[in-house]
Amino acid sequence: MTDPITLQWTPTTNLPRKVTFEPTDNGYRRTEHEWNGTTWRHCGNEHVTTCTLTPTDPPTLEELLSTIYDTWTGPDPQVLVFDSPPSTTDHNVIAAVDGEFRHRNTTTDEYHAVTSDAITHHAQHHGLPTVRPLSTTPYDRTHFTTSSLLDS
Repeated sequence: MTDPITLQWTPTTNLPRKVTFEPTDNGYRRTEHEWNGTTWRHCGNEHVTTCTLTPTDPPTLEELLSTIYDTWTGPDPQVLVFDSPPSTTDHNVIAAVDGEFRHRNTTTDEYHAVTSDAITHHAQHHGLPTVRPLSTTPYDRTHFTTSSLLDS
């Protein structure tokens, strides 16, 4: 989708409304307006990562985990990235290394092994992650394979 898409409707007991999805460099901006009788009043907006016109379900967390599972030995392994709000620099990343899911973020000095249940819990509170190449994150392979505990 390269052009903005606007959906407009009139609820039975309210003023006409419209929502517009406008492409940006890293997803879409969803903007909602309400007709006040003379002009469209801005009601809010948010950044969304994907937008589709066909009714599809998002991927399950199990599908996302299986997508990254056997990629660690490739040239640029796939990882799961939980998008942080734009105002933070925290990057929550999950990699699948040697049959184990490992979590890393910028607030810790080392990776931590995590279960799929813990990842599910995190997704329920922070939304689904996206699959991205490791090279697009602030980390490299050593961040998920070298532990400061082993250096002691």
